[in-house]
Amino acid sequence: MIPAQLNALCSAYGNVDMMSLHTTSGVDASNMLGAKAALVWSAPTAGVMTGTVTFAGVTGRVSHVRVWDGSVFIEEFPVSAGAGVDVVGQSVTVAIQHPVRG
Repeated sequence: MIPAQLNALCSAYGNVDMMSLHTTSGVDASNMLGAKAALVWSAPTAGVMTGTVTFAGVTGRVSHVRVWDGSVFIEEFPVSAGAGVDVVGQSVTVAIQHPVRG
């Protein structure tokens, strides 16, 4: 595929606009630490785009990150191989990369 096609496919994932932190695996808003936060993507380059979200004042064991299209669950990613990370009153920044391969 040529880069323009890869970028077009990649940008279709741009509708994923929210991210949330969770204490266990799942497919809904249960076990969420705090509230969802807006996810803003970079422009796709060679079929890859990135997004970063910072959550303020997080306390709890973060084991999964979920991404959303508004209120619709899209997918989930484990943190530290699913074991989680304990956080006490700290800001947590999560970076995500979405690649499309030809």
